[in-house]
Amino acid sequence: GVLLDEVERGGAQLQFVTESFEDTAIGRFILAARGFIGEVEREKITERTSRGKAERARSGKIPQGTGKGCYGYTYDKETGTRTIVTTQATVVQKVFLDFVSGMPVIAITNNLNDLGVPTFSGSKWYPASIHQLLKNETYTGRTIYRRTSVSIVRDPKTGRKKRQRTEQDPSRWIDVEGASPRIVDQDVFEAAKRMLDDPERRRRGRRIHEYALSGRTKCLECGRAMVGQTLKGRSITGAVGLSLDLSMTGAPRCT
Repeated sequence: GVLLDEVERGGAQLQFVTESFEDTAIGRFILAARGFIGEVEREKITERTSRGKAERARSGKIPQGTGKGCYGYTYDKETGTRTIVTTQATVVQKVFLDFVSGMPVIAITNNLNDLGVPTFSGSKWYPASIHQLLKNETYTGRTIYRRTSVSIVRDPKTGRKKRQRTEQDPSRWIDVEGASPRIVDQDVFEAAKRMLDDPERRRRGRRIHEYALSGRTKCLECGRAMVGQTLKGRSITGAVGLSLDLSMTGAPRCT
């Protein structure tokens, strides 16, 4: 019914190839009933799939199709576990050590790009990529399934549908024991987390450019400090984590 209404508002007509429905009240009712039955069946399939993935996680295997992969690891479908990619793991360790030693995120980003180090997807690094990496608890050897959920929402500005990721209640989390080998020590990860959560961090560092609110405010949506950043050959200003008119690709994600 919703699809028909949208098509008609657009001045078009929906044609069915496999079946014929009359454009009458009865025809529309039958079509709506068929759509309802299909939606119920879809929800049942989703529920069965979710239960199967949860049981796989409890057995110590990462559910297939979970995330797009994780920089520093490769996924083994047979065992349901990750193995370390040495060259990438070395990059991860250096990023953490450089950051906790005081190197700015933008400097880490530029260094990786200058050295020609690709991201998981083979693209360039961006500050958002480094932030995602530094916040990824997987590198401590802990793998959590169902930590976040993805829903489809409509953007109030554009009216288009988009994917929205939200963190679930910890009671729903499932620890997948032994699924991801440790790359970064726990104390190093915790030190990086404290620095990321400190909005004063940017004020204490040396800056080439001045931004009035840098180090004083946080994004209410993601909790990151609002900062000004400059990439080589390209200047950007705003808040890391906010929706800007910029293409920030290559951010590694995993559960």
